[in-house]
This record gives sequence, C-alpha cells and structure tokens, in this order.
Amino acid sequence: MNKGIDNDEIFIIGGGPSLKGFPFERLRDKNTIAVNVAAFDVPNPTYCITGDSNIFRKIQEGYFKDIDTTWVMVIGINHPVIKFKDGQLQRIYSKSARSVHPNYIYNPLCVDMLIRYTEIEGLGFSFKDFRTGYNSGFSAFQLAILLRYKKIYLLGFDLNPNPVKCHYHNRYKHRSISSENLNQYYNNFRLAFKILKKERPDIKVFSCSKGSRLNQHIPYISFEDVL
Repeated sequence: MNKGIDNDEIFIIGGGPSLKGFPFERLRDKNTIAVNVAAFDVPNPTYCITGDSNIFRKIQEGYFKDIDTTWVMVIGINHPVIKFKDGQLQRIYSKSARSVHPNYIYNPLCVDMLIRYTEIEGLGFSFKDFRTGYNSGFSAFQLAILLRYKKIYLLGFDLNPNPVKCHYHNRYKHRSISSENLNQYYNNFRLAFKILKKERPDIKVFSCSKGSRLNQHIPYISFEDVL
C-alpha cells in the first residue's frame, strides 16, 4: 500500500479546525491515514480508520463507496455501542445512543481490516496489544506505529479545550466534543508519547498544526517545511 517516495513516513489527518483551508491535494502522493470523514478530503488515502459506530454503519451502507482506500475498523469487547451478540456484531441500545439505529447489525466484511483492541490507555507494539486512547485519531497513531513507520506527522490534532469549533468541516450534524473528552484524548497522547520515547526512540512524531496542544510534547513542523 505504500505509495510515497519516502516509505518511512506517513501523514495522519484528523479533524481539528486547524485544517480549515488546508491544501489536501498536496497529500496525493504521500502515505496517509485519514480519520473518519477526513476520508473525503484526502486524495486516495492509503488507509482510513474509525472506531465510530456511525462511521462503520455508513461504510456498510455505501457512504464512502467512491473512496479508493483500505478501511480499518477498530473494535473490542469494551466498545461502548457495538457488541458481539448471538453471533453478530450489533449496535446495542443505550441511553447515549437511543433512537440512533438501535439493534443495527454490522457486516464485518464491509471493511478491509477489523482490529480488536485490548486496552484503552498506553501504547501497544503488536496488533495483539492495540490501544485506542478512546479516539479514532489515536487509533490511527497506534496503527502507524504497528505499520512500522519511522516518521509520523499529525495534522489536525488540535485537542484544545473549549474550542469555538471542533472540526474543520461540517459533516457531523448535531455532534460536538466536550472539553472533558478533549482533555482525555490529550492525556492519552501525552502518555503514549512518553512510552514511545522510552521504548522506541527511533520513531519520530511531529505535529503539523501550529496551535495543537500536543506541541508541548512533540516538535512542531509546518507542512510546508516537511515538503
């Protein structure tokens, strides 16, 4: 799947507001992982990844059918909405998900890779120890580690609490991210960077978002300078 000139590097595209007006076309010949609906903006993404039950449903129903990519779905026994029941992957009824496609049956064959996560926090160094950080963007970072990329560039990973706007796009209707969740995502990245520095110092992670909160822990480099 590697398509870039430098097959040691990969760009992970999140959804933060810092990507408003970003020249996505310049990623066309790069190795990329698009997170959730960033799949629509990244040209022919190498991988697209999600742990979101709504995105999983949309993949199954053909919402992303025109995108040439490898779709990755991350799921585990502790997934808040999707459970394995009666031999099927089902969206269970819950207070947080009531009236939103309850009891939906998922077809695992609609994605190219189905990864089972084991834990939430920390960082794994094998597919048997996949971590999610409670977030699809973190899952993309974990995937890049396991795919053995040595230079990882994070785009749109802002994670700032109380943002005026959570995403650079308007594709999530009536959905927002609380400051509490953003803080949780941030703390999980912070822990993962600490582990990575100790266990795999040969892997370098950079932020390409000038206003990212993660710049306190990893070097910031502009996208132009990377190119």
